[in-house]
Amino acid sequence: MITSQKWFQVLVLPFLFSIIGVFARRLGRHEHDKTPSRNDWAVATTVILMALGVMATDVRSLTDPNQLVSVFLWLLGALCLLFLSVDHDRFRSWERDKEGKPNGHKRIFIGIVVPDLISIAAFVSYRFDTWGMK
Repeated sequence: MITSQKWFQVLVLPFLFSIIGVFARRLGRHEHDKTPSRNDWAVATTVILMALGVMATDVRSLTDPNQLVSVFLWLLGALCLLFLSVDHDRFRSWERDKEGKPNGHKRIFIGIVVPDLISIAAFVSYRFDTWGMK
């Protein structure tokens, strides 16, 4: 099956996670939400949560202690990245008005592109590191 191929899990799955995150954010909007739709593309935290799910599944399927330690370290790193992502999203990713308050618009590069790329790169790195474990 194509989904069990390693190239699919390393190169395609992170982008599918991103698209799923975008749709989840779009579907979670209130009826008359006036925030710009570009905010829906800020899916780094969602991608990290999905990657944590993959890591937790890997922990359940491994029996070699060395592999388990490696995945647990990745899991801890992903948890740290998750909290950093939430912190960044709350305090640094929003455009500000003249009073310094967030105005409801994500900054494109710092608020969307960079966090999304970091989350995808973290998942791809995890998959490359665990490539031969199964």
